[in-house]
Amino acid sequence: MLSVPLFKEDIKESRKNWLFCTGFLCLLFLIHLGLYSPLVGTRFESLFSYIPEWILRLLGLLPEDPSLTGFVGGLYRFWYVLVPCVYTARMARKLVARQENTGTLVYYVGTPLGREKVIFTQGYFLGFSLFFMIAVSAAFGMIASELLLPEELEIPQFLLMNLGIFCVHFFVGSLGFLGSSMGNGSIGCLALGIGLPVLWLLAAALGNLKGAFGVFRFFTPYSLTTPDRAIQGDVLLFLFLPLLLALGGGAYWLAIWVFKRRDLTMGQVKKVFSKHRKQ
Repeated sequence: MLSVPLFKEDIKESRKNWLFCTGFLCLLFLIHLGLYSPLVGTRFESLFSYIPEWILRLLGLLPEDPSLTGFVGGLYRFWYVLVPCVYTARMARKLVARQENTGTLVYYVGTPLGREKVIFTQGYFLGFSLFFMIAVSAAFGMIASELLLPEELEIPQFLLMNLGIFCVHFFVGSLGFLGSSMGNGSIGCLALGIGLPVLWLLAAALGNLKGAFGVFRFFTPYSLTTPDRAIQGDVLLFLFLPLLLALGGGAYWLAIWVFKRRDLTMGQVKKVFSKHRKQ
């Protein structure tokens, strides 16, 4: 089912975006480690004392737990929501809708690969690259923590946080991929690929403010896998994780089904083939 040559081409075309997003997450983690102290360090307080509290809370920069695990958990309230979401939304559109618009995907479909193998490979790459991004940043975080603050990071809870953020982004990314498979400019592409992720990002950020704004966190799937659930070992988390994976897998399957039944106009196909013959 998987096309290895197409998968390698996706890696080649997307490596800059992946490296930028993964490197940015690793840099943020390193900065967080530098700001930490067991007493919610004076370095943090002095550095951000001039920034309004609501902005720090919005960005997840106000530690609610004095432990290192709780401190870095702030990253998973905003930055680990924002960066992978931007990556999956961008890549979901690029892998299908944009490549279809440029004719690249239509050319692949016209080869012996066929529609099903092409769209399956694109979806597989999106999920795999997201998993690899979270895994690399988590490995970097554990290594950096052990080097700078030995035995301070609670590894099981930290890994659970990363598993949670992967599952929720797997689900969100699958919706973007489904929308992209419906065609560039379609209502589904705009709503699932752009509209919902933006609304959920705003709701997650507003939910960080708590108080009257705390209710917004219930309007986003990110509330299902918060760092607090991972740190406290909330049993509901072990229900939400497989649920998100199942919903995400279902959306990917639906994207394949939709793409296989779409009408790719023969005029576009002929245009693509004539372009490649000239080359």
